[in-house]
Amino acid sequence: MLCLERIAEGDSQAMSDLFLRYARVVHSVGRRILRDGEEAEDLFQEVFLYIHRKSNLFDSAKSSARSWVFQIAYTQAFLRRRQLKARGFYAAGIADRSLETDPRRGREQNTIRRSKGYSEGMAGGRYLTLLLRSNVRR
Repeated sequence: MLCLERIAEGDSQAMSDLFLRYARVVHSVGRRILRDGEEAEDLFQEVFLYIHRKSNLFDSAKSSARSWVFQIAYTQAFLRRRQLKARGFYAAGIADRSLETDPRRGREQNTIRRSKGYSEGMAGGRYLTLLLRSNVRR
């Protein structure tokens, strides 16, 4: 039986296994698309909460668990990016460029600016982290 099928049946160890298997990849997808560590962390939490809640939607006849997790991660990341762009999270015109080169250091750097109001409005991230960790440890 696949991890996602076991999660749908309420097996907390299966959630822990899935988390350990895909955590790094999901976080990496978030960092590449959103270009911000804190936003990637929020996305990471949203993806695993979504998987936990919607695992019954997974159909092994249609795709592998790996591709389903990746599809959720990419979809959520692009939706989050669109939302952030609409709220002015990215500096004008920079959201469509991946990274710019810092001539002083000779390497790429992030060119994202945070709006004060937006970062204050996303206070629930730490609670979700604790929720996910407690779920994984059970």
